[in-house]
Amino acid sequence: MTKHVSITALLDWNKCQRRHYLAHTRHLRPRERAPALGSGSAVHSALQHWLSRYPGQKPSSDEMGRLAVVGLAGEYGEDEAKFGRYVKGAVNAISLVPDWVWARAWQCETPVEIPIGDWVVRGRTDIWSEGDDGITLIDFKVSEANPLDLMLWSPQIRYYALALQAMHPERAVQYKYLLLPTQGKRAGDPWAWPFTQAAAARTQEDLTKLVEDFAKHQAEMPPAGWAHARPAYDRSACGYCPFNPICQAEITGADRDEVEKAMFYEHQRGMTGGDDG
Repeated sequence: MTKHVSITALLDWNKCQRRHYLAHTRHLRPRERAPALGSGSAVHSALQHWLSRYPGQKPSSDEMGRLAVVGLAGEYGEDEAKFGRYVKGAVNAISLVPDWVWARAWQCETPVEIPIGDWVVRGRTDIWSEGDDGITLIDFKVSEANPLDLMLWSPQIRYYALALQAMHPERAVQYKYLLLPTQGKRAGDPWAWPFTQAAAARTQEDLTKLVEDFAKHQAEMPPAGWAHARPAYDRSACGYCPFNPICQAEITGADRDEVEKAMFYEHQRGMTGGDDG
């Protein structure tokens, strides 16, 4: 029987098995998201909203403001305090989108699949388009990080490129990060990396090994999987992890269940292994 897992779930498992267990087996979500994550999701939602509805058109300044509200509404509902706190940053990020992005027609939130043995790895791209120069894949980041550092930290965009290359084997694929910080200015247009045959082969090899390791671990996971989900306890993994308070409760002897009840809720998803990202 074919099993499914999302790219996000795989990467969470590779980073920290406990994070994967809490997010994709228990389906826990924080009651209040970190500001950076909430702003990032709001900007993503706003851009997807516009690019999917008005291809080839650049929004006016007023429309950018309304777009920010659309994105924030998806994250914070009618919480006026959070709207006031984050709307300026969201507008700033949207205003940094270069004109060539607004001018093109994009495929938005495209579901992609990569078969690996008995598993199918699923994901959703941010945006991609097909032109004379082949296929261009873009991943939005509400960040000022160096794009090369993002490449080192996560193979996610390369997995998307692998899926698009399989869908369009006759076309060249290139990919790039579009950095849209909520404060300050965008530091020029980042270059695009061509997804060469060597890069595709290495990415396929890495993903296959990751899926095999994940499948073996899942097969050994007992029903009560907390103890079997090894925590990373690593600064880079824990610093931005939404489940940090749960692990802190465990290592300090606090009541982990009470922390879960106070700070998290269960979010039901239909797909085995996690969400689509």
